[in-house]
Amino acid sequence: MVRQFKHHEQKLLKKVDFLNWKQDANLREIKVMRRYHIQDREDYHKYNKLCGSIRSFAHRLSLLPAQDPFRAKMEGQLLSKLYDMGVLNSTAKLSDIENKLTVAAFCRRRLAVIMCMSKMAETVSAAVKFIEQGHVRVGPDTITDPAYLVTRHMEDFVTWVDTSKLKRTIMRYNDEASNHRTTAGAFSFVLIRFAARRLRLAVIWTIALADRLDDPLPYPISTCYTSYTTLATLLKSNRLFALLSTYTGCMSTLAPQRFPRRMHYRTGMSEVMQSFQTRNCHETERKSIRFGADPGLLI
Repeated sequence: MVRQFKHHEQKLLKKVDFLNWKQDANLREIKVMRRYHIQDREDYHKYNKLCGSIRSFAHRLSLLPAQDPFRAKMEGQLLSKLYDMGVLNSTAKLSDIENKLTVAAFCRRRLAVIMCMSKMAETVSAAVKFIEQGHVRVGPDTITDPAYLVTRHMEDFVTWVDTSKLKRTIMRYNDEASNHRTTAGAFSFVLIRFAARRLRLAVIWTIALADRLDDPLPYPISTCYTSYTTLATLLKSNRLFALLSTYTGCMSTLAPQRFPRRMHYRTGMSEVMQSFQTRNCHETERKSIRFGADPGLLI
């Protein structure tokens, strides 16, 4: 049993609440401050007081009649202002102010948190350092206060200062990465063109040899067998036909020394393909071509 306070003790402790301790809410305060890297405790208390004032105003508006034009006007202005600040959604109602308007909602609009959300920094603490060092601007103004609240309209204007070394480093990295991708893409394109050119030479040379069955072969270096049926099957394929048709206009630029002397590509690509397609299939199936050529030209 606790004794009764004396007169001077009551005077000293008359404003002390022994039932509700401030230490109970301190855990929530520390959690929010650590999460959003709030350096000044006064910022948290300001956000808390602001939330309390807005809730009190919303509660007073809710006491007015629903058909009151003043209530409708003030409610629309309040919700529009909170939406522009970014603490509420566009579909929020007056009742959402009591539940969704918290200190964390204001903390999420701090410049350091916005930088993390836009992938300008990995952590909030790193973003705070960048802001304090003067690397970040919002619109034309350089911001050095991490507690700066970014509105929804100014969110797209958060960027690096033009004279910032971080911006130069990022631009240098992006240029090198783009150059690397361009070089890799060009190298791959060259390899594809090289392989396609070799394939084109092999197929066209085979067609040219097929038109000259009666002529003796000049270079019997290696011997292999092929049939007209296999070549006809290749030509009937849409992909190979499209490939040969695509390179029809490029055949005039081929050097004649790529072929043997007696096998110069004297006719046009379209003429060779037309003559081969109109050939009698029965005649081509019973014939085969035995030719010898330099293996290097067929690679």
